[in-house]
Amino acid sequence: MLYRISIFFKSQKLKLMSIRTIILSELKHEKSFVKKIILILLIPFKIIKVLCGKEVIIPYVELVVTTFCNLKCQGCSALMEHYKNPKHIDLEDNIKSIKRLMDLGISIKSLRLLGGEPLCYPKLYELLEYLQKQDKINEVAIVTNGTMTLKDEKLINILKDNKFWFSISDYGEVSKNFNNLINQLKENNIRYVPQSSSYEWVDYGNFEKRNRNEKEYILQYNKCTHRRNSLLNGKLFHCFRCSHATNLKFVSLIKKDYIDLFDENISNKKLKKQLYKFIYKYTPYIESCKYCDCGFNLNMLSRGKQNEKK
Repeated sequence: MLYRISIFFKSQKLKLMSIRTIILSELKHEKSFVKKIILILLIPFKIIKVLCGKEVIIPYVELVVTTFCNLKCQGCSALMEHYKNPKHIDLEDNIKSIKRLMDLGISIKSLRLLGGEPLCYPKLYELLEYLQKQDKINEVAIVTNGTMTLKDEKLINILKDNKFWFSISDYGEVSKNFNNLINQLKENNIRYVPQSSSYEWVDYGNFEKRNRNEKEYILQYNKCTHRRNSLLNGKLFHCFRCSHATNLKFVSLIKKDYIDLFDENISNKKLKKQLYKFIYKYTPYIESCKYCDCGFNLNMLSRGKQNEKK
């Protein structure tokens, strides 16, 4: 009984956190004072809609646009070093994933474009052009490793829209164009956030199955600070490591751990209900926790250290 009560309150907390996130983001980006007042007045109605299941707000989604990367970092959390035949995700598939969410009326506070290296993605402009028109996506971040600058004038122009911004990693000498990219973004009034050069990476461990018990997996998942919704090949996962591990077939694909946005046999109404539960219902743990050390005594890795070329 106490366990069920605990799960209920944790689910309500997730809902309220998502509402808070999207409202603060909307207020931050809205310049009109009058419209800000309207947004504040609408807060109670938004809370009721989410609590009643009429609206779904996803605070954060990582969209994997490519598994190609120009670096081969040791301990890459997105497992890029393990992709022997990396590929760019079809533009049509990336748009189809987002369109299904938009058709359901889902709101996304922050959509982050990841790879691999998204600046290697040949259809980046076309994808941004589509995302620019989606009112229910509050902001779009391009996460880059600081090795490349912008070459396409069309791409530069669209990125001037305040909806877009860059998150730029600094791996020291490896991020050879870190300063050049920042200067280019400054010159073109494109928003960016440089990441700290002092942090270390988390070592999640190998993909051997851990021999922990049920309580330990639940504790692990609750302590994990790296749970982020990840969208890859039309499947929405709770965890970015899980999305890549299943894509690489390191971990079995378990139905409860993802939502298939490409499943045309399910109605939008039913899919929205599934998404509501997926985002807000308390999840004890997922299958990939059995192959991960996050939440336990973690080793740390030097950021951006490259594997030797074979």
